[in-house]
Amino acid sequence: MRPIDRYVRFWETVSPGNLDRLEEVFAPDIHFRDPFNDIQGTPALRALLASMFETLEVPRFSVTRAADAGDGTWLLRWNFSCRFRGKPWEIPGMSEVELQADGRASRHIDHWDSGTYFYGRLPLLGGIIGLIRRRAGRH
Repeated sequence: MRPIDRYVRFWETVSPGNLDRLEEVFAPDIHFRDPFNDIQGTPALRALLASMFETLEVPRFSVTRAADAGDGTWLLRWNFSCRFRGKPWEIPGMSEVELQADGRASRHIDHWDSGTYFYGRLPLLGGIIGLIRRRAGRH
């Protein structure tokens, strides 16, 4: 089993019922960043994930590829799906994950297009973003 496999399994099975197991997968001072959050430590990560389960319906991560980038760093390609306000959402993205010698993650940085996959789907803001993209695309 590769060092990343336990980490991938956690994300693919994350649920409100296994948030008490964060310390098995994450270093106590984990640095987690995505387009909306920049947090440090397992208590902050637990609160973030708990909030995700309160806000979204059936959130699910599916890791489609894991690549060893060397020096304990892994690159994960994933798809996130959920229902938000009754509508299905799908977001593709990538994560940079640094694993310590004990296999726990010390850093997790998500990369995904929040303009397209979040802000662009909001009723009023989505129209404005679409207009900006169309104008910026003209040469």
